[in-house]
Amino acid sequence: MYIGHYGVAFAMKKKFNQIPLWLMFISVQLADFLAFIFILLWIEKIHSVENPNPFYRVVIDYLPYSHSLFSTFIFSLIIFLVFWKIKNKTWGLVLWAWVLSHWFLDLPFQKSNLPIFFDSYQVGFWLWDYISLSFITELVFVSITWYFLYHNNPKIKNMVILILILLTSWFFTFVTFIKDPENIENSSNAKIIILLIAYTIFTIISYFSERKEKINL
Repeated sequence: MYIGHYGVAFAMKKKFNQIPLWLMFISVQLADFLAFIFILLWIEKIHSVENPNPFYRVVIDYLPYSHSLFSTFIFSLIIFLVFWKIKNKTWGLVLWAWVLSHWFLDLPFQKSNLPIFFDSYQVGFWLWDYISLSFITELVFVSITWYFLYHNNPKIKNMVILILILLTSWFFTFVTFIKDPENIENSSNAKIIILLIAYTIFTIISYFSERKEKINL
């Protein structure tokens, strides 16, 4: 799953409005941020292949620390303890759940390469085999949750949040249906850097979406 993770943040923002949206964005994508860093540091490994299915052009070789259920639980527990200490128990529990949600939302989409305990017991339900269904599922989920957030939360009812959903949707469409340029097609690191930059930009925009009084849009 790509942008669908942001749907969790959009869906729960109204109920937990005291937690900033940018922190929600980092929480639901923490596993991917860790994977990007670990891959670039050669701690984890992927490789690129030619494949008519855009979701399978990056093959997971070894993601035991960022994407196993066990490691995701450990990272979510650390987040819980940190925010319980610096904020309160509610913040800790909510952010714990959002970090952990990443693994469970990936599960239906991935083929059997999502590990449970480090690199062992790999699972997945193969939804990515169905390109159009996978694309529509993510886009509809994130669009519906954004719509209800936009219309029910005056704090972020501004052009920035509209730009955010349009940009994330465009990026996901581009990644899904546009063939990679030749200089990127066979470079897994290039793809990872692009994703890292994109997710960082989405997080920065989500930060400004709650600062309506300081922007002129």
